[in-house]
Amino acid sequence: MRIQHIENRLEQLLALSQDIENSYDRLTTIGVNNISNARIQTRLSNLKEVWEQFCLVHNAVTISIPELSDDEQDEIHYHVYFTDRIYDRTKEDYLNAIEKFNLLLNTAQNSTNETVPAPLTALPSTQTLTSNDNTYIQHSKLPIMKIPTFDGSSERWLEFKNLFHSLVASKTSLSAIEKLQYLKTHLSGPAFNLVKHTPLTEENFQKTWDLLTEFYENTRLLINTTLQSLFNLKRATKESGTELQQFYSDIMQLYRTFETLECPVDQWDHILIFICTQKLDVESNKLWESQLGSTRKPPSWKEFHDFLFSRMSSLQSFEKSQQKGVLQPAKQPSAKVHHQGQSSYASSDKKSVCVLCKGNHYIAFCSKYTSKPIQQKLDIVSKQKLCYNCLGTHRVDKCRVTKRCQKCGRKHHTSIHQSNYAQSKNKENAENKKESPSNTSAKTEAKVLHSCHENSVGSSILLATARVVVISSTGQSRKLRALIDQGSEVSIIRERVVQQLNLPRCHSHVSLTGIGAKKANKTKGITSFLLKPHFQSNFEVQMQAHILPKLTSPIPSFSHNKDNWSHLNNLELADPEFHERRSIDLIIGAELYSKIIEEGIIKGEPNTPIAQFTKIGWIVSGATSLNSINPQVQSYHVSITDDLHDLLRRFWETEEISITTKTLTKDEQDCENHFQANHSRDANGRYIVKIPFKESPDKLGDSKAKAIRQMANLHQKFANNQSHAKLYNDFIDEYEKLDHMKRVENPQNEPDRVYYLPHHGVYREHSLSTKLRVVFNGSSKTTSGYSLNQLLHSGAKLQKNLFNVLIWFRLFRYVFFADIEKMYRQILAHPDDWDFQRIIWIDKLGRLIIFVLLTVTYGLICAPFLALRAFEQLILDEGKRFPLAIPTMKNGRYVDDFFGGEDTIQKAREVVEQVDNFSAWRAVFS
Repeated sequence: MRIQHIENRLEQLLALSQDIENSYDRLTTIGVNNISNARIQTRLSNLKEVWEQFCLVHNAVTISIPELSDDEQDEIHYHVYFTDRIYDRTKEDYLNAIEKFNLLLNTAQNSTNETVPAPLTALPSTQTLTSNDNTYIQHSKLPIMKIPTFDGSSERWLEFKNLFHSLVASKTSLSAIEKLQYLKTHLSGPAFNLVKHTPLTEENFQKTWDLLTEFYENTRLLINTTLQSLFNLKRATKESGTELQQFYSDIMQLYRTFETLECPVDQWDHILIFICTQKLDVESNKLWESQLGSTRKPPSWKEFHDFLFSRMSSLQSFEKSQQKGVLQPAKQPSAKVHHQGQSSYASSDKKSVCVLCKGNHYIAFCSKYTSKPIQQKLDIVSKQKLCYNCLGTHRVDKCRVTKRCQKCGRKHHTSIHQSNYAQSKNKENAENKKESPSNTSAKTEAKVLHSCHENSVGSSILLATARVVVISSTGQSRKLRALIDQGSEVSIIRERVVQQLNLPRCHSHVSLTGIGAKKANKTKGITSFLLKPHFQSNFEVQMQAHILPKLTSPIPSFSHNKDNWSHLNNLELADPEFHERRSIDLIIGAELYSKIIEEGIIKGEPNTPIAQFTKIGWIVSGATSLNSINPQVQSYHVSITDDLHDLLRRFWETEEISITTKTLTKDEQDCENHFQANHSRDANGRYIVKIPFKESPDKLGDSKAKAIRQMANLHQKFANNQSHAKLYNDFIDEYEKLDHMKRVENPQNEPDRVYYLPHHGVYREHSLSTKLRVVFNGSSKTTSGYSLNQLLHSGAKLQKNLFNVLIWFRLFRYVFFADIEKMYRQILAHPDDWDFQRIIWIDKLGRLIIFVLLTVTYGLICAPFLALRAFEQLILDEGKRFPLAIPTMKNGRYVDDFFGGEDTIQKAREVVEQVDNFSAWRAVFS
C-alpha cells in the first residue's frame, strides 16, 4: 500500500505544480489596471501557502522512497514527476511568480502613494473599500483556516463535507474556480484520483462536488464503517486520565456520528455499555460494578456516560495534583530542519550530498551538473569515481539499481548518454591509444558489443497490458497493471495485492510451468474478485486467479516514445501508459481473454504496434523499431502441472487397504464411556447426547466480544454482497424454523459457564445443492487462551473406509443409494450444554440477537463421533425390527450416505423399504 500512497502524493504534487505555474496568469486575466494591492497580497500569500504544501509533500515522498523494494523504486522512478523533473520546474515557476508579484506589488504601491498619502501598512478605511478590497479581507482569512485532507475514508466524509461546505463551498466571495482548486488541494488517495483529471473551470466545481457527494454519501456503508469502529475501539490498558479521555472522545464521536446518521442509538444502551465495559481498564470496571451494586435493573447510557465523565475528570485532576511542585528537567528544543532537496534513488539511509556543489540533493538534479556538456559530465563521473549507471558513490559492478538509460536501454545514466556519432569518435580515440595486455580481452569484448549495436537495428516488443480495477467482496478496490496473456492457461495475481485488499484465499495445489518446461514456484492459493476497466464502463466480470509472490519483471524492457504513433491517438486505451516501464500485478489468462476480446484492429506504419479493441479498452502490442543491445526477451506462457510424486503418493494412500484392527486409545475409550453413560431419548425417540468434556469448562474465558466482532465484520460484508447476505439470512431463518436453535429470552442473565461460537460462510459458486455452507468455529480461543474444542474429547473415528463401501456396493446386480438430510441436526443436544453452543446474529433491522443451538453442531471436535455413534446406537436399539436394513446400515454407510443392493429387484425393493422405515423410525432421522 506504501507505493500506492506515494503515487497518490505524486499526483497531488502535479496538481500543486500546475497551480503554482498558473498563479500569476490567473491574476492578470482581469487586466493589470484592475488589480488592487489587496488582491496581489492575497494571491502572493496563497502562492506561498501552496509552495509550502508542495515542499512538505515532496519531502514526505523523498523520505518514503528508500523504504520501497527495488521493484517498487524502479516503478516510481519512471513516474512523470521525476522523468520531467517537476520539482526543478516548479521551483523555477515559483521564483518567477514571486518576482512578478513583487514587481506588480511595487507598481500598485507607487500608484497608491501618488493618489493617497497614507502609510503603506495602513488598511483602507471602510468608507473607501472597493469590492475587490472587501474580497481581500474575506480571502485573506481563508488560508489560515485548517481544513483536513480527505483521503477517501468513508468514516471521515461527513466531517470533511460539513467543514468544507462551511469554510469554502458556501462562500459567495470565492469564485467557482477557486473553490475547485481548494477542493482538489484538500483531497488525497482514492478521493483525489476520482477528480484529479477535472479541468479548472467555473462549471466543474459543482459537478465535482456532486460527484464526491454521490460517491461517498452512502448511508449504509457509513453505518457499517461506524459500527466497525465501535467494535474496534482501542482498549484503555491502564488507570490513566489521558487514556480515558481519548476513550471518552472516541466513543462520544461515534455516538454523535450514529445520531447524525439517524440510527436509533438511544435504544442501544445495553449494547453500548457492554462494548464500553469490555474496553475499560480493570480499575474503572471495578468502580463501575461497585457503583451498580446489587441492582438487577440494567443501567442506562446516561448513567454510564456520567460515570465515565466523572471517572475521567477525577483521574485527570489527580494526575495534575501529582505534578504540582515537582521540578521537571528542562527539555532541549528539538532542531527542526526543513529540506527542500530533490529525491535520490542512489542514496542509502544517509542523506544524499551532491559531490559537485555539496548541496543536499542527488547529483543528477544539480544545476551545475545538468548545465555541463556530456563530455564534462563523463569527466566528473570518472574523477569522482561515481557509478556510471546511477551516479551513486559505489562501483558500477556493485550497483543494485535495475534502471537503465531511457534513450538506449544500456547500463549507464541517461544524463551521460552519447549519440552514435559521439560514441564512434570515442571508439576511434580509444583504438588509437596503446592497450596494455591486461586490458586487451576486456577491450575486445567491448568493441564487439559496440559493433553489434551500431550495425544492427533490432526491434523491441510491446506486450499487451491494461489498467484494471480489482474490487474485493468487501468493496475495497485498487487499480492494477495487468498483462493480457492468451498463452497462459490460468490467471495469476500478485500476493501483495491479495494481502492489501484482504481477498479471500482458498487452498490450491498447483505448479506452474513456463518456457523450457521449467517449473515456477507453486501457487500460494487461489482467490476471486471483481474486475472492471479503469474508465467508466458497465462491463465487469468475476474472475479467479492463482496467487504468486512475484509475477514478472517490469515491462516493457524500457520506456518508449509514443509521439510518432499517431494511429493510437484519441483511443480509449486499456493502459494509457503502455509505453512506460511499469511492474505487473496481474496476469489475465486465456479464459478471461476470450471474454473481453472484441472485433476491431488498428494498424499503423511498419514497425509500429497495433491496437486491438477489447471490453476493457484498446490494448497495444507488437514490434517497434529501436536500436538495442541484447534486449531482455520476456515470455509469459504458463501452464498447470501437478507434482507427479505427490499425486502418486496420494493415489497409493487412497488405494491402500488397512488390514489392522484398531484398538481404542484411552481418550477414545473415555469418550465412548461418556456416550454410553449420558445418551438418552426423548418422547419422540430422538437421541439426546451430552458434550464429552475431558477438562473442566471453568477454564473457558470470555468469548462473547470476539463473536460480536466477527458478526459485525460479517454484517459489513453483507452490505457489499447482497446474494451472500440473502443465503445467510435464509440459513438462519431455516435453522430457527426447524427448532434447531432458539433465541435466548433473557440475554442479560448470562450463566457463569458459556461459550459463543463465531461463525462464517463458505460460498461455493459451482455447487448444485448448497451454495452456502455455514461453519461454526469451536476452535476460537477465549480470553483465557482456551477454546471449547481444546476441552473436549474428539472420540473414535467411526467413519467407514470408502474402499470397503465401494466394494460392498459393487457386490449386487441392482443397487440403490440414499442419504440422511441434516444428519448432525437430527440429534439433540442436552439442555445442560446449550449455553456452550451460543451464537451472535444481527438481523435486518440491526438488532443483536443471541441464539442457542439445540442439536449436535458441526464445528465441535466431537460432532462426527456423536452423530455416527448415535446412528450405531440406533442399530443396536432398533435393528431387530428391520433385519433386511442392517447389512446396508453397517457396511454401506459413508458419512450420511447409504449404498446397498440385491440380486433381484423384488429383494432390493424390500431392502429399500426397510432402510427407509428404519431411518424414520420414531422420527429419529426423519
